[in-house]
Amino acid sequence: MTLRTKFLSKIFNWCAPGRVHRLNNDLWANTSTVHEGMTGEQLWAKLEKLLKQGADINALNGNGDTALNLLCTEGHTFAAIRFLEHGAKLGPENKGGMTPFLSAARAGDPELLQALIAHGAKISDATPQNDNALGVLLGFVPMRFERDKDHPQRRCEAMKVLLAAGMALDQNQRMRVFHHRTEFLPAVPEMEKAHDLKVAIEGNDPASVRKIIDSGVHPDAASNFGDQGALAYAAGIGDLDLMDFTLAKGAKIDLLSGDARATALQFAVKQGQREAFVKLLDLGANPDIFSPRHDDPVLLNIAKTSADPGMLKFVTDEMQHERTKHKLVLERDITVRTLRLKPKPGNP
Repeated sequence: MTLRTKFLSKIFNWCAPGRVHRLNNDLWANTSTVHEGMTGEQLWAKLEKLLKQGADINALNGNGDTALNLLCTEGHTFAAIRFLEHGAKLGPENKGGMTPFLSAARAGDPELLQALIAHGAKISDATPQNDNALGVLLGFVPMRFERDKDHPQRRCEAMKVLLAAGMALDQNQRMRVFHHRTEFLPAVPEMEKAHDLKVAIEGNDPASVRKIIDSGVHPDAASNFGDQGALAYAAGIGDLDLMDFTLAKGAKIDLLSGDARATALQFAVKQGQREAFVKLLDLGANPDIFSPRHDDPVLLNIAKTSADPGMLKFVTDEMQHERTKHKLVLERDITVRTLRLKPKPGNP
Protein backbone atom coordinates (compact mmCIF):
# COMPACT_ATOMS: atom_id res chain seq x y z
CA MET A 1 0.00 0.00 0.00
CA THR A 2 1.46 3.36 -1.05
CA LEU A 3 1.74 6.34 1.25
CA ARG A 4 -0.97 8.08 -0.76
CA THR A 5 -3.36 5.14 -0.31
CA LYS A 6 -2.66 4.99 3.42
CA PHE A 7 -3.29 8.70 3.70
CA LEU A 8 -6.58 8.51 1.80
CA SER A 9 -7.68 5.50 3.85
CA LYS A 10 -6.98 7.39 7.05
CA ILE A 11 -8.94 10.37 5.80
CA PHE A 12 -11.87 8.10 4.86
CA ASN A 13 -11.90 6.45 8.27
CA TRP A 14 -12.20 9.81 9.91
CA CYS A 15 -14.99 10.89 7.60
CA ALA A 16 -18.64 9.81 7.74
CA PRO A 17 -19.70 7.10 7.24
CA GLY A 18 -16.27 5.54 7.73
CA ARG A 19 -15.75 7.32 11.03
CA VAL A 20 -19.14 6.22 12.34
CA HIS A 21 -18.42 2.66 11.28
CA ARG A 22 -15.14 2.73 13.19
CA LEU A 23 -16.85 4.14 16.26
CA ASN A 24 -19.57 1.49 16.04
CA ASN A 25 -16.92 -1.21 15.85
CA ASP A 26 -15.29 0.19 18.96
CA LEU A 27 -18.69 0.29 20.64
CA TRP A 28 -19.44 -3.37 19.85
CA ALA A 29 -15.93 -4.42 20.86
CA ASN A 30 -16.22 -2.78 24.26
CA THR A 31 -19.74 -3.99 24.99
CA SER A 32 -19.04 -7.63 24.11
CA THR A 33 -15.97 -8.00 26.30
CA VAL A 34 -15.57 -9.10 29.91
CA HIS A 35 -13.75 -6.14 31.46
CA GLU A 36 -11.73 -7.52 34.36
CA GLY A 37 -11.06 -4.95 37.06
CA MET A 38 -13.25 -2.29 35.43
CA THR A 39 -16.27 -0.96 37.29
CA GLY A 40 -19.61 -0.41 35.61
CA GLU A 41 -19.14 3.34 35.88
CA GLN A 42 -15.74 3.15 34.18
CA LEU A 43 -17.13 1.03 31.34
CA TRP A 44 -20.02 3.43 30.87
CA ALA A 45 -17.64 6.40 30.77
CA LYS A 46 -15.71 4.69 27.99
CA LEU A 47 -18.85 3.88 26.02
CA GLU A 48 -20.38 7.30 26.60
CA LYS A 49 -17.32 8.88 25.04
CA LEU A 50 -17.83 6.81 21.89
CA LEU A 51 -21.50 7.79 21.77
CA LYS A 52 -20.62 11.47 22.10
CA GLN A 53 -18.15 11.08 19.24
CA GLY A 54 -20.97 9.85 17.02
CA ALA A 55 -21.31 6.08 17.48
CA ASP A 56 -24.83 4.84 16.70
CA ILE A 57 -26.39 3.50 19.91
CA ASN A 58 -28.71 1.19 17.93
CA ALA A 59 -26.31 0.02 15.21
CA LEU A 60 -26.32 -3.71 14.41
CA ASN A 61 -23.17 -5.79 14.12
CA GLY A 62 -22.76 -8.77 11.80
CA ASN A 63 -24.69 -11.04 14.17
CA GLY A 64 -27.60 -8.62 14.41
CA ASP A 65 -26.65 -7.50 17.93
CA THR A 66 -27.06 -3.99 19.21
CA ALA A 67 -24.64 -2.70 21.81
CA LEU A 68 -27.44 -3.07 24.38
CA ASN A 69 -27.89 -6.74 23.56
CA LEU A 70 -24.15 -7.31 23.92
CA LEU A 71 -24.13 -5.52 27.28
CA CYS A 72 -27.06 -7.66 28.48
CA THR A 73 -25.33 -10.82 27.27
CA GLU A 74 -22.18 -10.01 29.24
CA GLY A 75 -24.07 -8.86 32.32
CA HIS A 76 -22.79 -5.27 32.22
CA THR A 77 -25.69 -4.02 34.31
CA PHE A 78 -24.72 -0.42 34.98
CA ALA A 79 -23.76 0.37 31.39
CA ALA A 80 -26.83 -1.39 29.98
CA ILE A 81 -29.15 0.64 32.19
CA ARG A 82 -27.41 3.84 31.08
CA PHE A 83 -27.93 2.77 27.47
CA LEU A 84 -31.65 2.35 28.15
CA GLU A 85 -31.77 5.82 29.65
CA HIS A 86 -30.09 7.20 26.52
CA GLY A 87 -32.71 5.73 24.20
CA ALA A 88 -31.34 2.32 23.24
CA LYS A 89 -34.00 0.21 21.53
CA LEU A 90 -35.23 -3.05 23.07
CA GLY A 91 -34.93 -4.89 19.76
CA PRO A 92 -34.58 -6.33 17.26
CA GLU A 93 -33.63 -9.90 18.04
CA ASN A 94 -30.23 -11.01 16.80
CA LYS A 95 -29.61 -13.87 14.38
CA GLY A 96 -29.83 -16.32 17.28
CA GLY A 97 -33.28 -15.04 18.20
CA MET A 98 -32.09 -13.29 21.37
CA THR A 99 -33.41 -9.89 22.42
CA PRO A 100 -31.85 -7.78 25.21
CA PHE A 101 -34.60 -9.07 27.52
CA LEU A 102 -33.78 -12.72 26.80
CA SER A 103 -30.05 -12.02 27.02
CA ALA A 104 -30.51 -10.44 30.45
CA ALA A 105 -32.51 -13.51 31.52
CA ARG A 106 -29.72 -15.82 30.38
CA ALA A 107 -27.25 -13.69 32.33
CA GLY A 108 -29.52 -14.01 35.38
CA ASP A 109 -29.43 -10.28 36.04
CA PRO A 110 -32.37 -9.16 38.23
CA GLU A 111 -31.57 -5.42 38.17
CA LEU A 112 -31.22 -5.37 34.42
CA LEU A 113 -34.43 -7.35 33.94
CA GLN A 114 -36.28 -4.86 36.12
CA ALA A 115 -34.88 -1.96 34.11
CA LEU A 116 -35.79 -3.58 30.79
CA ILE A 117 -39.34 -4.30 31.96
CA ALA A 118 -39.66 -0.72 33.23
CA HIS A 119 -38.61 0.52 29.78
CA GLY A 120 -41.25 -1.59 28.05
CA ALA A 121 -39.58 -4.93 27.31
CA LYS A 122 -42.08 -7.59 26.23
CA ILE A 123 -42.15 -10.49 28.67
CA SER A 124 -43.58 -12.60 25.85
CA ASP A 125 -40.23 -12.60 24.01
CA ALA A 126 -39.17 -16.13 23.08
CA THR A 127 -36.32 -17.82 21.24
CA PRO A 128 -36.80 -19.73 17.97
CA GLN A 129 -36.92 -22.86 20.16
CA ASN A 130 -39.93 -21.29 21.92
CA ASP A 131 -38.09 -20.74 25.20
CA ASN A 132 -39.38 -17.70 27.04
CA ALA A 133 -37.29 -15.74 29.53
CA LEU A 134 -37.98 -18.29 32.29
CA GLY A 135 -36.89 -21.13 30.03
CA VAL A 136 -33.72 -19.25 29.08
CA LEU A 137 -33.01 -18.52 32.75
CA LEU A 138 -33.38 -22.22 33.59
CA GLY A 139 -31.12 -23.21 30.73
CA PHE A 140 -27.40 -23.12 30.14
CA VAL A 141 -25.37 -20.98 32.56
CA PRO A 142 -22.49 -19.21 30.76
CA MET A 143 -19.11 -20.17 32.23
CA ARG A 144 -18.18 -16.54 32.90
CA PHE A 145 -20.97 -16.34 35.48
CA GLU A 146 -20.21 -19.62 37.24
CA ARG A 147 -17.14 -18.08 38.86
CA ASP A 148 -19.38 -15.70 40.80
CA LYS A 149 -20.33 -17.38 44.08
CA ASP A 150 -23.36 -15.09 44.40
CA HIS A 151 -24.64 -15.88 40.93
CA PRO A 152 -27.09 -18.67 41.97
CA GLN A 153 -28.79 -16.23 44.34
CA ARG A 154 -28.87 -13.57 41.63
CA ARG A 155 -30.48 -16.01 39.21
CA CYS A 156 -33.09 -16.82 41.83
CA GLU A 157 -33.77 -13.10 42.25
CA ALA A 158 -34.05 -12.83 38.47
CA MET A 159 -36.78 -15.47 38.51
CA LYS A 160 -38.62 -13.52 41.20
CA VAL A 161 -38.52 -10.45 38.94
CA LEU A 162 -39.95 -12.39 36.00
CA LEU A 163 -42.70 -13.96 38.09
CA ALA A 164 -43.58 -10.60 39.62
CA ALA A 165 -43.86 -9.18 36.09
CA GLY A 166 -46.62 -11.66 35.31
CA MET A 167 -44.76 -14.63 33.87
CA ALA A 168 -45.60 -18.13 35.07
CA LEU A 169 -43.67 -21.38 35.03
CA ASP A 170 -45.18 -23.98 32.74
CA GLN A 171 -45.44 -27.58 33.91
CA ASN A 172 -42.12 -28.64 32.40
CA GLN A 173 -40.36 -25.68 33.99
CA ARG A 174 -41.98 -26.41 37.35
CA MET A 175 -40.81 -30.02 37.23
CA ARG A 176 -37.32 -28.88 36.29
CA VAL A 177 -37.14 -26.47 39.21
CA PHE A 178 -38.56 -29.01 41.66
CA HIS A 179 -36.27 -31.89 40.73
CA HIS A 180 -33.14 -30.42 39.14
CA ARG A 181 -32.79 -26.66 39.65
CA THR A 182 -33.63 -26.42 43.33
CA GLU A 183 -31.64 -23.20 43.70
CA PHE A 184 -34.69 -21.49 42.19
CA LEU A 185 -37.14 -22.88 44.76
CA PRO A 186 -37.02 -19.77 47.02
CA ALA A 187 -38.55 -17.85 44.11
CA VAL A 188 -41.66 -20.06 44.29
CA PRO A 189 -42.56 -20.47 47.99
CA GLU A 190 -45.35 -23.03 47.50
CA MET A 191 -42.99 -25.25 45.52
CA GLU A 192 -40.26 -24.80 48.11
CA LYS A 193 -42.64 -25.99 50.84
CA ALA A 194 -43.73 -28.95 48.73
CA HIS A 195 -40.06 -29.80 48.24
CA ASP A 196 -39.51 -29.64 52.01
CA LEU A 197 -42.31 -32.18 52.37
CA LYS A 198 -40.71 -34.39 49.74
CA VAL A 199 -37.37 -34.26 51.56
CA ALA A 200 -39.03 -35.14 54.88
CA ILE A 201 -40.82 -38.12 53.31
CA GLU A 202 -37.70 -39.35 51.55
CA GLY A 203 -35.77 -38.92 54.79
CA ASN A 204 -38.34 -41.07 56.61
CA ASP A 205 -39.00 -38.31 59.13
CA PRO A 206 -42.66 -38.51 60.19
CA ALA A 207 -42.27 -35.76 62.78
CA SER A 208 -41.08 -33.31 60.12
CA VAL A 209 -43.83 -34.46 57.76
CA ARG A 210 -46.42 -33.64 60.40
CA LYS A 211 -44.78 -30.30 61.20
CA ILE A 212 -44.61 -29.22 57.56
CA ILE A 213 -48.23 -30.15 56.90
CA ASP A 214 -49.28 -28.42 60.10
CA SER A 215 -47.63 -25.24 58.80
CA GLY A 216 -50.15 -25.14 55.96
CA VAL A 217 -48.65 -27.37 53.26
CA HIS A 218 -51.18 -29.70 51.67
CA PRO A 219 -50.43 -33.39 52.33
CA ASP A 220 -50.63 -34.10 48.59
CA ALA A 221 -48.31 -31.23 47.60
CA ALA A 222 -45.30 -33.38 46.71
CA SER A 223 -47.43 -35.73 44.63
CA ASN A 224 -48.09 -32.86 42.20
CA PHE A 225 -44.47 -33.30 41.13
CA GLY A 226 -44.52 -37.09 40.87
CA ASP A 227 -43.41 -37.79 44.44
CA GLN A 228 -45.05 -39.80 47.18
CA GLY A 229 -48.00 -38.24 48.98
CA ALA A 230 -47.98 -37.91 52.75
CA LEU A 231 -50.89 -40.35 53.24
CA ALA A 232 -49.19 -42.98 51.10
CA TYR A 233 -46.00 -42.47 53.11
CA ALA A 234 -47.87 -42.82 56.41
CA ALA A 235 -49.60 -45.99 55.18
CA GLY A 236 -46.31 -47.41 54.00
CA ILE A 237 -44.71 -47.05 57.42
CA GLY A 238 -47.89 -48.08 59.25
CA ASP A 239 -48.27 -44.81 61.16
CA LEU A 240 -52.02 -44.78 61.83
CA ASP A 241 -51.95 -41.47 63.70
CA LEU A 242 -50.16 -39.77 60.82
CA MET A 243 -52.70 -41.29 58.44
CA ASP A 244 -55.54 -39.75 60.45
CA PHE A 245 -53.69 -36.45 60.53
CA THR A 246 -53.09 -36.29 56.77
CA LEU A 247 -56.69 -37.25 56.02
CA ALA A 248 -57.92 -34.54 58.38
CA LYS A 249 -55.72 -32.08 56.50
CA GLY A 250 -57.30 -32.97 53.17
CA ALA A 251 -55.27 -35.87 51.75
CA LYS A 252 -57.10 -37.74 48.98
CA ILE A 253 -57.51 -41.33 50.04
CA ASP A 254 -57.19 -42.82 46.54
CA LEU A 255 -54.51 -40.48 45.20
CA LEU A 256 -51.92 -42.09 42.92
CA SER A 257 -48.46 -40.90 43.92
CA GLY A 258 -44.77 -41.74 43.91
CA ASP A 259 -42.71 -43.35 41.18
CA ALA A 260 -45.02 -46.36 41.30
CA ARG A 261 -48.12 -44.15 40.85
CA ALA A 262 -49.79 -46.15 43.61
CA THR A 263 -52.47 -45.41 46.19
CA ALA A 264 -51.98 -45.34 49.95
CA LEU A 265 -53.75 -48.71 50.11
CA GLN A 266 -51.26 -50.16 47.64
CA PHE A 267 -48.30 -48.71 49.56
CA ALA A 268 -49.65 -50.32 52.75
CA VAL A 269 -49.85 -53.69 51.00
CA LYS A 270 -46.38 -53.35 49.51
CA GLN A 271 -44.84 -52.67 52.91
CA GLY A 272 -46.91 -55.33 54.68
CA GLN A 273 -48.77 -52.84 56.88
CA ARG A 274 -51.90 -54.84 57.72
CA GLU A 275 -53.45 -52.39 60.17
CA ALA A 276 -52.99 -49.51 57.76
CA PHE A 277 -54.55 -51.60 54.99
CA VAL A 278 -57.60 -52.49 57.07
CA LYS A 279 -57.99 -48.90 58.27
CA LEU A 280 -57.93 -47.55 54.73
CA LEU A 281 -60.46 -50.15 53.60
CA ASP A 282 -62.74 -49.19 56.48
CA LEU A 283 -62.40 -45.53 55.50
CA GLY A 284 -63.55 -46.29 51.97
CA ALA A 285 -60.31 -46.68 50.02
CA ASN A 286 -60.91 -48.30 46.65
CA PRO A 287 -59.07 -51.65 46.36
CA ASP A 288 -59.90 -51.99 42.67
CA ILE A 289 -57.97 -48.99 41.36
CA PHE A 290 -55.71 -49.92 38.48
CA SER A 291 -52.33 -48.23 38.45
CA PRO A 292 -51.49 -46.57 35.11
CA ARG A 293 -48.49 -48.90 34.90
CA HIS A 294 -50.43 -52.16 35.28
CA ASP A 295 -53.16 -53.87 33.26
CA ASP A 296 -54.40 -56.35 35.86
CA PRO A 297 -55.64 -56.20 39.48
CA VAL A 298 -52.69 -54.30 40.84
CA LEU A 299 -53.40 -54.79 44.55
CA LEU A 300 -53.03 -58.57 44.37
CA ASN A 301 -49.87 -58.28 42.29
CA ILE A 302 -48.41 -55.93 44.88
CA ALA A 303 -49.40 -58.33 47.65
CA LYS A 304 -47.37 -61.09 45.97
CA THR A 305 -44.20 -59.04 46.40
CA SER A 306 -45.07 -57.57 49.79
CA ALA A 307 -42.59 -57.31 52.63
CA ASP A 308 -45.08 -59.53 54.52
CA PRO A 309 -45.11 -63.06 52.99
CA GLY A 310 -48.65 -63.64 54.23
CA MET A 311 -49.98 -60.41 52.77
CA LEU A 312 -51.54 -62.00 49.68
CA LYS A 313 -53.86 -64.24 51.69
CA PHE A 314 -54.57 -61.45 54.15
CA VAL A 315 -55.50 -58.99 51.40
CA THR A 316 -57.62 -61.57 49.58
CA ASP A 317 -59.53 -62.42 52.76
CA GLU A 318 -60.01 -58.79 53.74
CA MET A 319 -61.22 -57.81 50.30
CA GLN A 320 -63.64 -60.73 50.26
CA HIS A 321 -64.87 -59.75 53.71
CA GLU A 322 -65.24 -56.13 52.60
CA ARG A 323 -67.16 -57.11 49.48
CA THR A 324 -69.43 -59.45 51.47
CA LYS A 325 -70.12 -56.67 53.96
CA HIS A 326 -70.76 -54.26 51.11
CA LYS A 327 -73.11 -56.74 49.46
CA LEU A 328 -75.08 -57.21 52.70
CA VAL A 329 -75.38 -53.44 53.09
CA LEU A 330 -76.66 -53.13 49.53
CA GLU A 331 -79.19 -55.92 50.06
CA ARG A 332 -80.37 -54.28 53.27
CA ASP A 333 -80.75 -50.90 51.55
CA ILE A 334 -82.68 -52.48 48.68
CA THR A 335 -84.99 -54.23 51.14
CA VAL A 336 -85.62 -51.00 53.06
CA ARG A 337 -86.37 -49.07 49.87
CA THR A 338 -88.70 -51.85 48.68
CA LEU A 339 -90.63 -51.79 51.96
CA ARG A 340 -90.94 -48.02 51.79
CA LEU A 341 -92.30 -48.14 48.26
CA LYS A 342 -94.64 -51.09 48.88
CA PRO A 343 -98.28 -49.87 48.96
CA LYS A 344 -100.07 -50.13 52.27
CA PRO A 345 -103.06 -52.52 52.49
CA GLY A 346 -106.20 -50.84 51.19
CA ASN A 347 -104.28 -48.33 49.04
CA PRO A 348 -104.39 -48.72 45.28
